[in-house]
Amino acid sequence: MIERRVLETIQKHHLLCAGDRVTAAVSGGADSVAMLHILYRLQQELDISLDAVHVNHHLRGAESQRDAAFVRGLCERLQIPVQIYDVDIPAVCADTKEGVEAAARRARYRILQQHAAGGKIATAHTLSDTAETILLHIARGTGLHGLRGIPIIRQNIIRPMLEITRPEVEQYLQCNGLDYVEDSSNASDRYNRNKIRHQVIPVLQQINPNFLSAVKRLTEHAAQADDDLRQTAGKLLDAGADVQQLCACSDAVLCSYVQLRCERELGIYPEQVHIRQAVQVIRRKNGRCQLPGGCFFWVSGRQVRLTGEKLRRHQPVFCEAVHPGTVATPCRLYHISMLTKKDFLIQKKIHNLLFKNALDYAKISENLWLRSREDGDRINIAGRGCTKTLKKLYNEQHIPVWERDGLAVLTDGKRLLWVERLGVAQMAAVDADTEYVLLIEPQL
Repeated sequence: MIERRVLETIQKHHLLCAGDRVTAAVSGGADSVAMLHILYRLQQELDISLDAVHVNHHLRGAESQRDAAFVRGLCERLQIPVQIYDVDIPAVCADTKEGVEAAARRARYRILQQHAAGGKIATAHTLSDTAETILLHIARGTGLHGLRGIPIIRQNIIRPMLEITRPEVEQYLQCNGLDYVEDSSNASDRYNRNKIRHQVIPVLQQINPNFLSAVKRLTEHAAQADDDLRQTAGKLLDAGADVQQLCACSDAVLCSYVQLRCERELGIYPEQVHIRQAVQVIRRKNGRCQLPGGCFFWVSGRQVRLTGEKLRRHQPVFCEAVHPGTVATPCRLYHISMLTKKDFLIQKKIHNLLFKNALDYAKISENLWLRSREDGDRINIAGRGCTKTLKKLYNEQHIPVWERDGLAVLTDGKRLLWVERLGVAQMAAVDADTEYVLLIEPQL
C-alpha cells in the first residue's frame, strides 16, 4: 500500500521524529489531498501533530475561492486544524516585476515558514514532479546538482510523497473515495512544466514504460556523485584554498565549489550558467561575474570573494596627518615612530620586514599624510628601478581588489613616499648615510 511506502520513505530518510509538529501544504489538488490523508492516517503511528495551510493566490477568480473552500471542508471532515491565507499575487508581480510562478512560490513558502514557526512543513511533490523538474533543468542546461531533482528534505521542508508517482496518487484517491479539485491552469500548455507533463513525458514513457523508475535511479546516482563532489569542494572551502589550488581541480569540483560558496555565504542557488561563468573567472585567475540577486563573484590576488553588491571604488576615503604615536584611519591603526639608525638596525634584525616600512627622515618633509589611493597614483618602489602605477604593483603582488582601497599611502602632498604592503619610494629609502628613520607599522 502507498501508506506503507510513504512510511518507509519517512523512516528511511529520517523526515520525522516522534513529537514533531507537521504543517501540510494543501492546495486541494490530487497530490496534496493524498498526502494530507496519508499523514492523517499515520499521525498516531508517527506520534506527530498535524495541521494544514492553504494559500489563496487569487489568480483564478472564483476558482481560487472554490479551492480554499474545498480545503477548509476537507480538513473539517478529518478534524485537522487548517489556516487559509490570502495573498494578492497579481499585485505582488506588479510591484516586484517577478513572473507569476516565481512570485507565488516565494509567497507560499514565506507564509508556510511563518505559520510553521520552526516546525516541519510537508509538501506533496511526487516522483512525477521530480521527472518534470529534471527535464526542465536539462532543457535549461543543468549540471550534476540539477539531476538530483527535488530534494526530499531541505532544512525543515519534507517531501514524504517523493517516491510515489502521480498515477499511484490517483489510484489511492479512488480507493479511498477522496475528492480533489482541478487547477484549470494545469490543462494549459502555456507553462513549460505543463508542456513537459503533457507532451514530453508521455513520449518517453512510450519509449520506456518504466521511465519514472529510471528517473528515480538517475536521481540517486546523481545525488551520490554530487555529494562526493560537494565533500571535496567543502574541504577546499574550509581550508581556504587559493586560486592556484583551485585551478588544479576539475571543472566538476569547481562547479560544486562555486555552488557551495554561494549557498554558505550568500544563501543563493545560482543556475548552471552563472556557475560556469564563475568557474571561467577562476580559470582566468582574475575578474568577476554577476550572480543572481545583484551579487558578484570575484577573483583577485589569488583569492576568491563573494559580495552582495558590486565593489565600490575608493571606499573608504581617508586622509590623516602623520605624527609620532598612533594614527587612526577607518581601516586600521598605524604606529609611527622616530628612531636613530642604530636603534632601527637593532629592530631590523628582529623584524626584517620593517625595512620596507622605513623612510630616511632627512629625505622627507614634515608635512606628511596617510590617505587612501587615488586614480593615477604612481611610485618607484626601492629596488624596483622603475615607476609603476599602484594598480600594476598591486596586481604583481596579488593583492585582491577588495583590499586595495583600505591600504594606506604616505604622501607629502606631491609625491608618494610609501605604500602599505608594497614598500617605500626609492627617493626616501634608508641608506648608508641615513641618521634618523621614520618607521610606519600597520597594526593588524
